[in-house]
Amino acid sequence: MKLLFTSLIMGTSLVALAQDNSISRSISDNGKTLSIRVKGTQNGKNYDYDRSFDVSNLDKAARNDLSNRILDSLGLEKLSVPSPPSAPSAPSAPKVSVQSASTQKRNSADGQNPFSKEVSYSSSSGELLLRYKFKRDGKDVLFERTIDARNKSEQERQQLISEVEKEIGVPAKKN
Repeated sequence: MKLLFTSLIMGTSLVALAQDNSISRSISDNGKTLSIRVKGTQNGKNYDYDRSFDVSNLDKAARNDLSNRILDSLGLEKLSVPSPPSAPSAPSAPKVSVQSASTQKRNSADGQNPFSKEVSYSSSSGELLLRYKFKRDGKDVLFERTIDARNKSEQERQQLISEVEKEIGVPAKKN
């Protein structure tokens, strides 16, 4: 019984292996010679085709038509060449609506310590960005702070700016 069962399984395995659908196609066209090679098995049919044709007197459309007719006569459809992948598009910058932005360059009261001040407010996010560049003890200092100023009036935002300037010790305004 085991022998019969094993023989039956091996027989069906061999039939399954014989129905392998593996085919290799190669079509090369250099403008003078068209070479077509087809080898393998598809749907139980064996293919072993290797021919070259002189196509120096044919234009491209006629050469394509010839290769299509040959593949059709073999019972194979024309290969479709996949298009190359397109380059990814660059990410777009996030849209920010800025209600106000200003940059100022000022000198301290003694005129010796210039600094720049950039203030921008985004009405969509409610963020107030403060950026200061100045020198302190001979070293360049860059100070940035983002403050949540949502639902604050212009006067309240100016008060926040003044508090930050006092906190970081920005040189006094030239009068």
